[in-house]
Amino acid sequence: IHGEIRARIQKLPQDSVVILDAALLYETGWDSLATDGVIAVWTDLQQQKKRLQERGWDEQQIAGRIAAQISADEKLARAKYGLINTTTVEDLYKQCAIIVETIEHNK
Repeated sequence: IHGEIRARIQKLPQDSVVILDAALLYETGWDSLATDGVIAVWTDLQQQKKRLQERGWDEQQIAGRIAAQISADEKLARAKYGLINTTTVEDLYKQCAIIVETIEHNK
């Protein structure tokens, strides 16, 4: 399925807006498709584990998920934009609005 998605994205007009929600974006090389930059969502490790537990994940599943990904710190460092997800949904919306405004301003 990844090949199909990549092919569809590459056929889109240059000015298209594409949002990929991909936990393994960097690990799979999909970040190369991000012409306006990557937006990384960061939270601390304890919060990440807590949220996965709330979704019913056990310790082994959580450890496997975390081991399969580069750290949130590295994702944030490599991204052009970052969302800090440690407070409220309203705060995330505010951060998103700032990023969208910045991207639109730079086009």
